[in-house]
Amino acid sequence: MSTILKSTNQGFWLVDNDTVTLDVNDAMCEILGRAKEEIVGRKIYDFLDEENRAKVIKQEEARSESKRSLYEIALTRSDGKQVPCLVNASPLLDGNGDKIGSFGMFTDITERKLAEQAIQESRERLNTILKTTAQGFWLTDQEDNIMEVNLAMCEILGLPKEEVVDRNFFEFLDETNREIVREQNRIRKKGLHSMYEISLMRPDGQQVPCLMNASPLLDADGNVIGSFGMTTNIAERKQMEEELRQNVEELERFSKVAFGREKKMIQLKQEINELMIQLGQKEKYKIVQ
Repeated sequence: MSTILKSTNQGFWLVDNDTVTLDVNDAMCEILGRAKEEIVGRKIYDFLDEENRAKVIKQEEARSESKRSLYEIALTRSDGKQVPCLVNASPLLDGNGDKIGSFGMFTDITERKLAEQAIQESRERLNTILKTTAQGFWLTDQEDNIMEVNLAMCEILGLPKEEVVDRNFFEFLDETNREIVREQNRIRKKGLHSMYEISLMRPDGQQVPCLMNASPLLDADGNVIGSFGMTTNIAERKQMEEELRQNVEELERFSKVAFGREKKMIQLKQEINELMIQLGQKEKYKIVQ
């Protein structure tokens, strides 16, 4: 047992019923940043701030009933640094089954906590982006049921969030656009990303042309479990394109009319020049082809 406690990277801490330290291993000393002689003989509370003392008191009360417990606390090192630890604690019993102390295995979870913090910060940044972006965000499962949308997506659909989430994406499409999405779903199931145009249907029947930038949603094993994407309302762009098309058509019609008029004028000038020649006079017009 002594060999195991010396070689493990988990801290071992043994206390009596008054939480006075009876023994610790080298790993526990490293976690606390103190030599063994600075720990043995002191109460565990000496290495805790007020918040974490309350946690340990609660756990000690539970162990008075001979219960094991698993919980998290932060230990205070000699330099004041807080070390988050996962504690697996058990009561220490004598031959009669009476509690004479407690012992626990302490795992330094600093790296895990930092990773959790980084993930949380990343989620908060993502939430901020999704809340403030003008693009609509949507998340669907494999059956195209909507699991999440942002405010911009609700504005595109003309509905509050509670009337969008849990509905099927196909409910906001007519048959023509459903066929487009079916084809896109086949692409998504291959794990591929794509960009395409569809029109989403509002409750009043209005069609909103949108540019969809969609990607597959994967689980930890790389299996496709849904899709997500960003949606851009391109109604204004479509209107501008239509206005531009109409302007081009108008210019083409004007050009044809103008060309026709110019051609008739040249013919008229040629006829006048021929008549002048027949009358023995000089040509009146100089015609440039």
